[in-house]
Amino acid sequence: MSRYIFRRVLQLIPVILGASAIIFFILSYSTQDPVMMLLAGTDPTPEQIEMTRQQLGLDKPIVVQFFSYMGGLLRGDLGVSYNSGRPVFQEYIARFPATLKLAFWALFVSVLISIPIGIVSAIKQYSWFDNFGMTFAMLGVSTPNFWLGLMLMLLFAVKLGWLPSGGYGGLEYLIMPAVTLGTSQAGLATRMTRSSMLEVIRQDYIRTARAKGLSERVVIIKHALKNALIPIVTVVGFQFGHALGGAMITETIFSWPGVGRLMIDGIHKGDRPVVIGCVIMLCIMVSVVNLGVDIFYAFLDPRIKAGYTK
Repeated sequence: MSRYIFRRVLQLIPVILGASAIIFFILSYSTQDPVMMLLAGTDPTPEQIEMTRQQLGLDKPIVVQFFSYMGGLLRGDLGVSYNSGRPVFQEYIARFPATLKLAFWALFVSVLISIPIGIVSAIKQYSWFDNFGMTFAMLGVSTPNFWLGLMLMLLFAVKLGWLPSGGYGGLEYLIMPAVTLGTSQAGLATRMTRSSMLEVIRQDYIRTARAKGLSERVVIIKHALKNALIPIVTVVGFQFGHALGGAMITETIFSWPGVGRLMIDGIHKGDRPVVIGCVIMLCIMVSVVNLGVDIFYAFLDPRIKAGYTK
């Protein structure tokens, strides 16, 4: 297992370097000038513009800037924000707890909705509940987050006044963002739960368990669901990893001070180090969560654990 984890960590290095190179050159050749955006509203002189460009290292050729940034990245340095002057890693760490909180509760909402609906839809295939569940799943997948978030805000914040429209605080601030993000995740998770359960409940060992006289609840929960969990865990883990990288739309709508909003602000202000740093941390988060999911497989299926030790 330790050798497997070590190999996965090594595989993360080229992914980070490749993603960094792609986003670096995309931002370098964009029409946004970080210097002009940084000095916007100050009526700068040509001398001030040139001085700021030299201070940020933007007066050097793109290739030189790239290798300079990569050299710092290999030392664990994500650079310094053009706007705040703070290290990007500190900016990220300051925002990460809010994103982690939102991602966790969105995952809770997604699992709370998708697992029960998916299981019952599989057991009662082609029934009215199955049709309802698949309709909900289709709506969850196809409904844009910004539309759902605005509708929840209009109903519960503007019309009813039950919840704050945005900001960061206690549970009342978390409900609408978590429901918005969790509902969109639940659509795909519901479909995956249903299809995985349908495949499992038709297996011979499920019929054998029923023939032994076990209750239907024990058959479904202990035998069927346990063996159907691997594809479900894969989808849920993938969604959780991306949510940890920052739910940009949801965080922006509800003024949630997370990583996603940090990246959006960096894009708007032309803050290249912040955007690249957030992309790098997204790659790391997704890879770490995927590694955790792969390790969790071993607890669900001992045959997978045996494969790790080879």
